[in-house]
Amino acid sequence: MKRLLPLLFLPILTAQAEDTALSAPAAAAAQQMQDTFKPLTRGLRPRGSVATRSGSVIRSRGPVQQLMTPVEAAAADAAGRVDPPAQVPAVPAGQSPAPLAAAPAPPPPPPIPSEQIDQITTVEADFQVNATEMIAFDSIRFELDSATVTPEGQEILRGIAHALKTLPNRRFLVEGHTCDLGTDVHNQRLSCLRAEAACAWLLHFGVSPRQLQPAGFGESDPLFHPNPELSSFENEALRAPNRRVAFHALSD
Repeated sequence: MKRLLPLLFLPILTAQAEDTALSAPAAAAAQQMQDTFKPLTRGLRPRGSVATRSGSVIRSRGPVQQLMTPVEAAAADAAGRVDPPAQVPAVPAGQSPAPLAAAPAPPPPPPIPSEQIDQITTVEADFQVNATEMIAFDSIRFELDSATVTPEGQEILRGIAHALKTLPNRRFLVEGHTCDLGTDVHNQRLSCLRAEAACAWLLHFGVSPRQLQPAGFGESDPLFHPNPELSSFENEALRAPNRRVAFHALSD
């Protein structure tokens, strides 16, 4: 029995080592995700009422550089279009095989020039989500009129990725949001790109593409509303948290 103890405690020690590798903001984000979303028992649907979220997805990209979006990555993998692993050479008798190199992570998403935002087109899409499993991260910030995640937001996404990898049987709607500055159409397009950028960072940190569905919600669902009696400087403190990313558990 004594010889089994190290094996029994190995997963716990490994998890603790991974947690200590996260910065304090990333660890806090990981804990928030784990408190909000729970693993599913095989064969059972998540508890809670189902609601419909109506957003948008990108239909055509124009000049915007193609990111390997989660839906496309999963479809490519299912269709066998992803490069197959290299053939492992035969190992002579009495020798141990060499360890396989880990697959490289997808690169982080490139910055998207603001002048290209209005050259994409979007289409409306409905998603069935669990109404009781949702969390918004206004700490995943974007500069005004930008789909580039700030360095602070990238660190939050690192923690979220840590949590999502402990929930491999859950799928998530990754929502991009904007503030009210700009036209409705522009903000809808911008929010789709923000959702994709967040997903691209999660893929970079090792999350499975099958867990992620990006969608944009424009300015339709703000956390805070600007006050016309306040100055533009004061209202910026209300607008900035609206430029965010949120997560809903998909009900399927």
